[in-house]
Amino acid sequence: MPLLKKIVPITTPILLAVMIVGCSIGTRKPEPLAVTISRELATTNETGVVTSDPDAAYEEMELLVEAIMAVKQGYVKEIPFRDLLYGAINGMLFSLDPHSAFLKPKNFSALREDAHGSFFGVGMTIGIDRGGLVVIAPIEDSPAFRQGVLAGDRITAIEGEPTDNISVDTAVTRLRGDRGTSVRVTFRRDSGDPFDITIERDEIRITSVKGAQLIQDGIGYIRITQFGENTPAEFATALQQLRQQNLRALILDLRSDPGGLLESAVEIAQHFLPPKAVVVTVRGREGHSRERVYHAFGHHHDTTTPLAILINRGSASAAEILAGAMQDHQRAVLVGETSFGKASVQNVTPMQTRPECGIKLTTAFYYTPTNRLIHGKGITPCHVIHMKPEEWRKAQLKRMYDELPGAFPVDKREPVADATDPQLEKAFELLQTALAPKKPPVAEPLLQTGTTTNQPPATDTPPPPDTADPADEPPTVNDP
Repeated sequence: MPLLKKIVPITTPILLAVMIVGCSIGTRKPEPLAVTISRELATTNETGVVTSDPDAAYEEMELLVEAIMAVKQGYVKEIPFRDLLYGAINGMLFSLDPHSAFLKPKNFSALREDAHGSFFGVGMTIGIDRGGLVVIAPIEDSPAFRQGVLAGDRITAIEGEPTDNISVDTAVTRLRGDRGTSVRVTFRRDSGDPFDITIERDEIRITSVKGAQLIQDGIGYIRITQFGENTPAEFATALQQLRQQNLRALILDLRSDPGGLLESAVEIAQHFLPPKAVVVTVRGREGHSRERVYHAFGHHHDTTTPLAILINRGSASAAEILAGAMQDHQRAVLVGETSFGKASVQNVTPMQTRPECGIKLTTAFYYTPTNRLIHGKGITPCHVIHMKPEEWRKAQLKRMYDELPGAFPVDKREPVADATDPQLEKAFELLQTALAPKKPPVAEPLLQTGTTTNQPPATDTPPPPDTADPADEPPTVNDP
């Protein structure tokens, strides 16, 4: 009799847990195992006829059990059953895409810390690009940032171990650790040779909304570093403070913002879109999940204040949701560089049989209001202005020194006197133009009675002395 048929009926989610580690079963009456396995693993041909049977389904699951037992009994080192099980689950999920993963208790806890805005590590957001680990963006004033790590740097090894074929979550686990400990990371920048940086871990505190200020002429500036649980409230406070200072236009800086919570991006978009306007659409597998459309609700909808949004290759995920919605609704002008291009949605679900563990699974893609799928493509701004990574880092440093002068002693600062930010300068220029009063059109001379349209009006009669060309009149500025 096949191994699986010897097991008492249980539900699929705890099947392997019972087989391997002998977990107890709850009191809820489960679905018969044969029914569950047959339904989930049955395949159909092109005409929709079921071609597999319960025995075939059992054989598929039995293969996994056999492999685990073979490793347990014959591997050169003794491996606990739990580690084998975790590895099998994680391998299954990583084979789907780089963003799906099994979250062991430590990883699951770290993910929750990210959402709350505090954790210990080196301070850089990483992802998968062209099959390898890449730095999406270093977090401002983090150990990685201070050591000169740049967006776009490729991570080729961690503590000397190559990063080929490892998931993002596995890499994050290796990079994080206790405060004061160090980790050696090997990077490759552009087409140059690999180089090592030893980074000392520290507490990473993320303030998601920074730099709120009026720059000049009523043009405000707000920077969002990532989209966490508190970001909408922080943004609303910063925006209200600027409005109390007679805000007339706004620059929203999403550069090097790796994203975060979709819901937070939607809440911020609501401030600037008409009521019920579409912000983003989330679509999962056809026939298995409902399409979910997020609309602009809330109480305040500012549809007139001119907006400019800054993005670069470090802008990803939720940052692209916000930028894409503003671009599609023609609500803002986008300036900078093409964004990262991550439009997949991951759901994190605690395991019922082991709540301290979870599964992060790609369940859908998001689409902009005009039905654009920007996954792997990114969002191209209206005004493309490139900045070299070193130029961008120098601009970031100068900005930090200006915003937090007391946190950086002058004798320990890097030279940034020549730092410029052409992307920010372009956004400011565009908003100045949008705010400039428009000259009234020049009135066309009226035709005399009896003249025809193919005859030019007389030009030898001077205008009355009290008549002036409207274009020569000083413009009238109405400051709201």
